[in-house]
Amino acid sequence: MNRRHLLGVIFTAGGMSCQSRPHSDTEAEALPQSLSTATVAPLAQAGFPECTRVTAYAINRSTKLPSPNKVLVIDGALNPDRTPWQGRTLNDGEVQAFLGATTVKDFPSMPMHCFFPRHAIAFYATDGRLLGHYTICFSCQGYRASHGEFVTSPDYSALKNLFRQVHLL
Repeated sequence: MNRRHLLGVIFTAGGMSCQSRPHSDTEAEALPQSLSTATVAPLAQAGFPECTRVTAYAINRSTKLPSPNKVLVIDGALNPDRTPWQGRTLNDGEVQAFLGATTVKDFPSMPMHCFFPRHAIAFYATDGRLLGHYTICFSCQGYRASHGEFVTSPDYSALKNLFRQVHLL
């Protein structure tokens, strides 16, 4: 029995909601839709019509200066240096805060072009497929998105507040 499976069995037996099988690097566990129509509609406008789950991650915590290529998805798999392992699922208000910061209007800033990403958002379909991701560097105020309709200059202050709110900053 591998370590992740054993931990999953322990958490499941303890009444916590943890998977009893190892987490796939390319898929999230399929979950029932928990987002309201008021949130799903703006997600569809942002380019994610199948999205039913949005998850936040802290990434590259063990690296002092991560490579600009160390975004959330590396060679088709989720970055192994991510926390929490299965992500922090965002609720309606948190998803709406993210969309407000990244899709409504540009917030001019002075980017520094370092891009040492430490935070990311993932968009999942009901069946667990990863639809896209948005990786952020708060140091240089830069981002990379694999898919979606986002403004050129998001509201980094609002994004920082969101990650602080979900305890990933």
